[in-house]
Amino acid sequence: MENLRYTPALGKLIRWARENQGKPLAILTNGAKLADETVRNWLSELDVVKVSTDACNERVFRMVNRPHRSITFEGFINGLEKFREEFSGQIWSEVMLVHGVNDTEECAEKVGEVLSRYRPDRVYLMVPTRPPAEPWVKPPTSETLIKFANTISKYINKDRIFIIDYIERGEFYIDKNDPLSSILNILKVQPMTIEQIMDIIKRNKLEPGIVDELRKFVKEVVFNGTKYLVYSGND
Repeated sequence: MENLRYTPALGKLIRWARENQGKPLAILTNGAKLADETVRNWLSELDVVKVSTDACNERVFRMVNRPHRSITFEGFINGLEKFREEFSGQIWSEVMLVHGVNDTEECAEKVGEVLSRYRPDRVYLMVPTRPPAEPWVKPPTSETLIKFANTISKYINKDRIFIIDYIERGEFYIDKNDPLSSILNILKVQPMTIEQIMDIIKRNKLEPGIVDELRKFVKEVVFNGTKYLVYSGND
């Protein structure tokens, strides 16, 4: 869950998931609502909470995370600190680096300080690998990424730091009765490479001609040297 806007139902959802299946429960959040005690209580029932920690100051927080105007950078960090004190499960931090925005040495030092305040069990350093919402978003160099990791290792044990600078892979649920809509629903959330689309077709034994149908609703975008299909909103 990218944000926690639907908080009234969140507690029920977590409780239902805990009671109806035996797998560990996790959530991905931007952390905006962690200042809310009720939200922290609900999330404390999970096994893993993965939270974005991309900013080093208020300006970068506004630029990268784009929170509601009532949410401040310091308030966000205070919420994380309170949650760490109350939560017995694992907190994983995701730090998305953008070239020229939050990949400087100064920002690395500040991010390290922030991480030390709530002591995540894992830190994933990531870069944009898919076409972003803004054209100015670019990934940092590999050298910058490694330097950033070395800097924050002064604050967090290096064994907890993982660098993710490749395109994520994974399997997606496809409704065999309506595979076109299933793939379009995925593309509405995230762009995919042609290779990923073909892998879905192969895994689900779909007709190759579905690619031609898809092209009526998507556009091709090149980002960082890789071609993606991006939903164009024409269905």
